[in-house]
Amino acid sequence: MIKREMYLEKIRPFYDSSLVKVIVGIRRCGKSELLKQIVQEIRQTTDAQHIIYLPLDNDELSFINSPQALSKHIKEQIKDESKYFIFIDEIQLINGFEKTIGSLKSHTNSSIFITGSNSKLLAKELSTLLSGRYVAFRIQPFTYQESIEYLTQKQISTSEDTFYDFCKWGSLPQRFDMQGEAQIRVFLEGVYASVVLHDILERAQEGRANFNQNLLRRIIDFLLDGTGQTFSARNVFNKLRSSDSSVQAQEVYDDIEYIVNSFCVSKCPRYDIKGKEILQFYEKYYATDLGLRTITKTNLETDLSLVLETVLYNEFIARGYDVLVGKTYKGEVDFIVINEGKKCFVQVCYLLATQDTINREFGAYSPISDASPKYVLSMDKFDLSREGITHVNIIDFLLHKKELIFS
Repeated sequence: MIKREMYLEKIRPFYDSSLVKVIVGIRRCGKSELLKQIVQEIRQTTDAQHIIYLPLDNDELSFINSPQALSKHIKEQIKDESKYFIFIDEIQLINGFEKTIGSLKSHTNSSIFITGSNSKLLAKELSTLLSGRYVAFRIQPFTYQESIEYLTQKQISTSEDTFYDFCKWGSLPQRFDMQGEAQIRVFLEGVYASVVLHDILERAQEGRANFNQNLLRRIIDFLLDGTGQTFSARNVFNKLRSSDSSVQAQEVYDDIEYIVNSFCVSKCPRYDIKGKEILQFYEKYYATDLGLRTITKTNLETDLSLVLETVLYNEFIARGYDVLVGKTYKGEVDFIVINEGKKCFVQVCYLLATQDTINREFGAYSPISDASPKYVLSMDKFDLSREGITHVNIIDFLLHKKELIFS
């Protein structure tokens, strides 16, 4: 596994902190490997006897099957008053782990790291017990630059086609170890069927009797297929209700929340640029991994601009930026990207192939008087910047050859 420096540099300042470090993200995105990398770094400055590492999906630790067993095992390894570094991987496998983590934090001299894919890690149980006492880090599948680095490490040649393969099959790290598209599809179907769906189901079934699993599948597929499109939860309900009169609105709203909380898709709010307020309807939803979209897609047509929007949205999130969709009185700006309180505007297009397309993409900024930097990102290789609006090639941005400026 490559060293995931973009996450490590965010987590390092908290290594010695008493705050619980919560590492979350969709299944198979590399959380366990990242945790091992943190362990390796801490081993360089800490006695190995003061590091407790528990990968709970390991059969050798199957005896740790309850909060009590987890607490007992950890406390048995604490021999003195020195600081201990406690790493618990896949903690969602322990029902009721929240109280144990709270107790360890309060009654031991420790720095605690936990990982998991289940939405419980950011749900009200954890928030209530550790209110103000934890910090969360969301991990994404590989960025495009990480994908290139990993393939290069495996001595696999890359080309322009690598990017289109990235857009089609996504970037869950293990999928790059598969041989051919048939193997990739089998791997992704396994992630979707037995892992992603399981995480969502586990949480959703707790909140509702007579749970409709088929409805949940349809909503997941709808959100993945519609990546980058603007719609409301009500739109989803109306679409599903048109073919099944038994569907209830609250079911749909709850299921969308469960899906977002599982990190399968991300919800991007819309922001009224003139009114300076977050709008409470018509958000955009982006697939966390485009490979999962490919295996669930029923519509044979592909809007490449929406795929590229998804790639860029996930890149912004991986870099730690906050992202909004910008609403103007004439239409929409794809992204308002915020970094440490400063912002810029981004329009995304596949190719600026015609004058009408150029006028549309650059003209999207005409209603905006805000002086923050404005960008159009596309696959074009020629610089088409004009009227103070900067044009950037998408791959150059993804490979950090060009950077956004914020003000």
